Amino acid sequence: MSNDSDVDSARDVNLPRASAGGAVHGSARHFVDHAATTPLLPQAREAWLDASAVAGNPSSLHASGRAARSIVEQARESIADDLRTRPSAVVFTSGGTESDNLAVKGLWWARRARLGVADAIVAASAIEHHAVLDPVEWLGKHEGADVRWIPVDASGRVEVDFIDHLLSSAAERTALLSVMWANNEVGTVQPVREIAAACRSAGVPFHTDAVQALGQIPVDLSEVGATAVTISGHKVGGPFGIGALVEALRTGAPPPDGLDGSELATCLGVLLGEELCRVAGWSWVQLSFEDGFEGLAAVDSNHGLAMLPIH
Repeated sequence: MSNDSDVDSARDVNLPRASAGGAVHGSARHFVDHAATTPLLPQAREAWLDASAVAGNPSSLHASGRAARSIVEQARESIADDLRTRPSAVVFTSGGTESDNLAVKGLWWARRARLGVADAIVAASAIEHHAVLDPVEWLGKHEGADVRWIPVDASGRVEVDFIDHLLSSAAERTALLSVMWANNEVGTVQPVREIAAACRSAGVPFHTDAVQALGQIPVDLSEVGATAVTISGHKVGGPFGIGALVEALRTGAPPPDGLDGSELATCLGVLLGEELCRVAGWSWVQLSFEDGFEGLAAVDSNHGLAMLPIH
């Protein structure tokens, strides 16, 4: 146990003090961990301030409400255009975690009801973000779901043979398959188009968490063919507190009216749209190194260079 003198001496140590902007007094400090989160970019901050000046509840029918609703819908249309999908598919959420929870639980419950199987299978890769891992485990513990973890190889790539075997042997019992587009720790890009195509052929809903992929690799939802896709603003120069669940493939379910309809975060929706416009303009180059490593690099004047491996 420490005594009073130990505490006093610890207080006397001259530790560097961080300023509000993140810089340590006496040194230049730059935040470079953009895989974890990104600083709010100037154009996003400007869009946020402009939108926040409009007073009105987007759900209200009077003029102020309609003005706020117009801002939200313009942002929704902008996001849909950047992701190559329809505006009605974009459902605003508070971020990637809420989007993943909505997708995993919602799709599993809906599909289980259609299948009429109490212990319907939910399959996810073993290296998912906890925003997917936790609801999958919750379904197994509280809803009786048959949880299947998809193994990965040494580079973090999912074993497609495992997925193919599951779909060929148990599609009639499988309610959902979820594999993240790009891993948040090692950067491995998964073959989501191939997985999505296999799931479509088997009639199984497929969800992919694209939070880490957005802004790092091209994301064209018209090509990937997933049932639902998760995105988030704070990984692409936007703020925390805004994301979206995108119904990338029509499922025949009723449109999600009202899911983001009550008191929408008008200025946050604008921010997400602003940042996707910027990301859509990035330049993409393929880089090769002497040791055989290859990567896809995104070049941007604000973010610098971001790269993910090509498998």
